[in-house]
Formats: sequence, structure tokens, C-alpha cells
Amino acid sequence: MEDLYLSRIKQSLSLVRFLRYSKKTMFCKSLIIFFGLLSFVLSAQARVGEPVSTIESRMGKLAVRLPSDFSEGYIKRMSSHYDFLSRYYPNMEHVVFFKSGNKDIAPSVASDFGIKAKDGSSQPPKRSRNGWVLHIISVDGKSMIEAYYREGAGITDAETNVILNVNSRGNKWLERTDVEAETKQQFRTTFGLTHILSDGSLRARVDGGTIVFFTSKVDEMLASDKAADSVVGF
Repeated sequence: MEDLYLSRIKQSLSLVRFLRYSKKTMFCKSLIIFFGLLSFVLSAQARVGEPVSTIESRMGKLAVRLPSDFSEGYIKRMSSHYDFLSRYYPNMEHVVFFKSGNKDIAPSVASDFGIKAKDGSSQPPKRSRNGWVLHIISVDGKSMIEAYYREGAGITDAETNVILNVNSRGNKWLERTDVEAETKQQFRTTFGLTHILSDGSLRARVDGGTIVFFTSKVDEMLASDKAADSVVGF
């Protein structure tokens, strides 16, 4: 009888130790999961204002930088704003990436854009492009304006929502028409914003196959600059 009693005590102590260990293990796992999710959310939120090197590292092997031969056409899409930007940011630079639309297919300049030789000859791309072109205008190595172009397909509503969300900085995107209707005031804009963050810091233009992000400060500054230029000569 005594042996049975001692056996049950040992079983009880073993159970207590197991529960204590399990609680500690579960707590540690919960901390790991929490900080993992936190780091993911933080890395997914910040875009405009980030170092270009950070953006490039995040895309990893799914993206390649385009040489000037292939990037010029994308850069010219926003060229109407460059004269105004250069007044304030003479050291701004353009960086253009192509990111694959398929996580299992690594992009290649030769395969997706072709080859342009120094002697003027060229070779066509080996496949039809399917992915994204990301045009970044940077100052001192940090992103100031970002333009996303879809290649090979139209931008779906789901893709638009994802790109807006990862550039939300933890805030909510509001549609311009709703804000103007509520405030009875119209935005001054150069880029033609369609959305604005709830904290007012960042704006976006969603237009067909293009999504552009820019700070409210830059957009309003350029709008004022263009307004001043329009009256020159009076």
C-alpha cells in the first residue's frame, strides 16, 4: 500500500514538472511567434523612405536591376515631374527593378528583356514578361517616390489591395473623393492622387496598370511650384 502511495506521489510530481515545462515551452513559443509576426509586419509596412538597398534585399532573387538601356522607357513615363523635382533634389537618382510575377521563376534581363550590344545589335527576349517593374526615385539612397507597373497582365483588385496594404505604414487608405466630399476641400496635387493615408503622410495614384506612391509634402510642393511657373511672364 505504501509503495502504491509513493508511486502516485511520484506520478503527481512528474505531472507538475511536465505542466511547468509545457507552460514555459508554450510561453517561449508564443514569444517567438509574436516577435516573428511583429518583424514581418514592420518589414511589410515601410516602403517609401526606406533605403533602396533594403528594398532590393527584400525582393531578393525575385528581382533584378534593369540597366539604362531597358530602364529609360519606364523613367520617361514620369519625366514631366522631373524638372520640378530636380530643383529641390539635384542629387536624386532613378533605380528600376523587374520583379518576377511567379515566385518559382527567377527574372533575367536577357530572358525577359533581351540583349542590346554595344555595336547596336540586339537580341529579343526569350520569353514574354510576366511580373512587375518597380521604378524608385531616391534621394541620398532612400526611396522618395515609387511607381509599380504590371507587365504581362492587368493589375487585379487583389494585387492592388496588397500593394496598398504593404505601403500603409499601419494606417488606413482613404479614397480622395470621399475625403474631399467630407472636408469640402480639394487637394493640391501634381501626381493626381486617388488615395491618401488616414494620417495624411502618404498619397497614391492607382490608374490602370500603374500604382504610384509619393509623400504629401512632395506632391504639394510640386503643385505649388507648377502654379508659380504658370504665371511667369505676367
